[in-house]
Amino acid sequence: CTISFTKDGITKSLPAQTTDRGGSTYWNWKLQDIGLTSGSWQVEAVVTAGNQTKSANDALDLVVAP
Repeated sequence: CTISFTKDGITKSLPAQTTDRGGSTYWNWKLQDIGLTSGSWQVEAVVTAGNQTKSANDALDLVVAP
């Protein structure tokens, strides 16, 4: 699974994680860890299982204040 953030054509991503047997995974991170700058970032989650890939976009952007 990956989580990516996109703003103005720039994409930043959290490191990929493998889910547990229940299909869950967790990230502990800070904005500075991946270099998110001020503004509204579109959030997308992508999951790959075998040959299938599914993605979902968050309805709300992540807004980083200056």
